[in-house]
Amino acid sequence: MDPPPTDSATQFVKHDIEVTGVDPAFITKYPPNAGTTYNWTHRNYFVRLPANYDSTKSYPVAIGTSGCGGPETVGSEGGYATLPAGQDQVIQVALSYVLSSAANSDCGGAVFADGFENSPEPQYLAAVVKDIQGKYCTDSKKVFLGGYSSGAFEAITLGCANANILRGTGVQIGGGLRQHAP
Repeated sequence: MDPPPTDSATQFVKHDIEVTGVDPAFITKYPPNAGTTYNWTHRNYFVRLPANYDSTKSYPVAIGTSGCGGPETVGSEGGYATLPAGQDQVIQVALSYVLSSAANSDCGGAVFADGFENSPEPQYLAAVVKDIQGKYCTDSKKVFLGGYSSGAFEAITLGCANANILRGTGVQIGGGLRQHAP
């Protein structure tokens, strides 16, 4: 399948997504910060395609998560990008977080909500992977997730909670199992 015409092999392009299955009690208890565009069910992620994307070739997917701090479009820099622009081997995806000081008092609320039993993050990753697989030619057996710092905690949490859709996870500078894993 051909990718959306706005996608690029040289920069990360934002995609909005709707996330289902988020615990309504979490949404009520941990609202996003006032004035933000995104919330627990309306989120974004970023994609950078391989150079010379071939719609007949199945590509692995490398998903990256950022560390603490930044705007609600933090994935625009690529998250934990593993390959340089112009590579021709993998579709790169970067996750973003919801700004919610109620859920995360550290970093002004700019960090993943991965420390809760009813975290919305597993549903977010599942929705992103489903959307990617619906828009691009991917190898569903080669979906990888990596993160650094706070994103490393996200990668560990999502690696455990979403093991059915991930082949592997990797972390740098941080990470570990949260006390209240989903």
